[in-house]
Amino acid sequence: MIKLYVLYFKEFKKYYKNIVKNIILYIMLALLVILVGIINPYIYKILIDDIYSNRNFGLFKFFLFMTVAIFIIQVFLDYVTMRNNLTLYNKLKIKVKTILFKNILLRRLHKINESDTGYFSRLINEDFSIVGTFIVNNILNNIISLLNIIVYLGILFYINVYITLILILFLPIAIFLTKFIAKKIDKIRYILRNINAETDSWLYSTLSKWKIIKMFSSEDFQTDKYSEYLNKYVKISNKEMAFNSLNRILQNFKNEFIFSTGLYFIGAFFALNNSLKVGTIILIISYYQNIFNRLNSIIENTASLISNENTFHRLVPYIKETQNTKDSVIGRIENISLKNVYYTYNNDTDDRYILQNINLSINYGEKLCIVGKNGHGKTTLIKCLLDICKPQKGEVCYNNIDISTISMDSLYKKIGVVMQDAALFNLDFVDNLLYINPTLTIESIEDIYKKVYLYDKIEKSENKYNTSIGENGVQLSGGEMKRMLIAKAMVKKPDVLFFDEATSFLDAATEDKINDIIANNFMNQIVITISHRLSTIQNYKRIIVMYDGQIVGDGTFYELLNNNTYFKELYEEQYFSIKNLDVN
Repeated sequence: MIKLYVLYFKEFKKYYKNIVKNIILYIMLALLVILVGIINPYIYKILIDDIYSNRNFGLFKFFLFMTVAIFIIQVFLDYVTMRNNLTLYNKLKIKVKTILFKNILLRRLHKINESDTGYFSRLINEDFSIVGTFIVNNILNNIISLLNIIVYLGILFYINVYITLILILFLPIAIFLTKFIAKKIDKIRYILRNINAETDSWLYSTLSKWKIIKMFSSEDFQTDKYSEYLNKYVKISNKEMAFNSLNRILQNFKNEFIFSTGLYFIGAFFALNNSLKVGTIILIISYYQNIFNRLNSIIENTASLISNENTFHRLVPYIKETQNTKDSVIGRIENISLKNVYYTYNNDTDDRYILQNINLSINYGEKLCIVGKNGHGKTTLIKCLLDICKPQKGEVCYNNIDISTISMDSLYKKIGVVMQDAALFNLDFVDNLLYINPTLTIESIEDIYKKVYLYDKIEKSENKYNTSIGENGVQLSGGEMKRMLIAKAMVKKPDVLFFDEATSFLDAATEDKINDIIANNFMNQIVITISHRLSTIQNYKRIIVMYDGQIVGDGTFYELLNNNTYFKELYEEQYFSIKNLDVN
């Protein structure tokens, strides 16, 4: 148990600096609450033993004054405590959620995949709360509760040693009953949390593909799938409800039957034997009830700590700094190289490698095109260069520095990417560029859109540059989307530009337009393109041919056409395919 507290404390200590003033105020308020808690029952002891029993009615005004004063003080302390706790929690909430969000975004791409959407959402929206819970409940509240218990036990021992020793014997029962249920509930909550994360990921993925669902009339299928997730959740949730009910029953048994009945029975025994006055017995019961409540609070907080252990282990990797401070900050990219690279998606070395023994070097200013049949490793190679995929063997290097030791932030600032499945934000034409470079002027934005042949479309739009492009660029055609992505790359002014099938599914005229944009605007960068249409790559001075995960050709268009069997076969397949289409 102590190890768990130490572990939590070490991981969360960096957040204490942000709330030092609130912590000091919390402790001061808690000490005042302890003092008021001591005085209040004593006032009622005076009422019973002195005012009623001894007929000393002169003390009644004092009793009324103290009762009202204590009530006002308690209300004030409760209000200030509530405000302070709310401020403390909100500070922690902003700090933790911001760090979580940033660190998730900073993680290396090969560690993130699409199915983690629900997982990350739960980390940010739910799991973050254990930081505040630990600091407030398990540290501050438990320290104050321990101090409270020590003070009240000291007073009880001073009043009557024997009755205090008898009452202490009840305390181990509270510890056992609370701890027993906590472990059971923890297991169920862990399962529920995973089901929720899985459901959220599926829901996000499904709702983002609503057009496909409508086109294939698969509404019923998707609804049934959602029902399966809900039924799975309900089944486990029923178990959680059962254990929560059992927990409430045990707590009530402990509080109402064992402790309350025991307290009054013992008190009555001492009263009948004239060992203690009635007011003193009520004072003892009140103090003991306070001790019991404080102990219960410590036990429940500790049980919560145990039940949140799985959440803690999920959260910690994401609240630590994900960027290694020792990672290299890369300067201008002069060279890219792959050395003996092997990669498979299944992480199984016995499985067939998608990339096999890839060796490639690309220098500053080179325009490189990668060609090959579908499924032969072209896109995977690009993903390895972008750190989306991490090779099982070999090295990917920039300026002869292994990509795994390069700061991703510094690398991605120097890279531009136009992917097949690239997403666009639902922003207008201006904001889509400003979020990359907030210092752009409207003149420079217009110039960029002219270069990518989107200026005329914008001018014809009703709201011009304030026109939203829609979710994932739904208001743009396929060619316009690609040109929009190229515009964003131009704003970034990268050292390296990747085009993964940037002209796929486009007509020849649009493809020529995009190739023209690339040729005229990225003359001093490394440009790496994947192309499926060989007729448009004749101007590339270097073409790489891939087959079955291997590089089987490297040269100019006509060198490969004359000397490379694989390239010639690709060219002839496309040539005769186009010829047949023309004939038909």
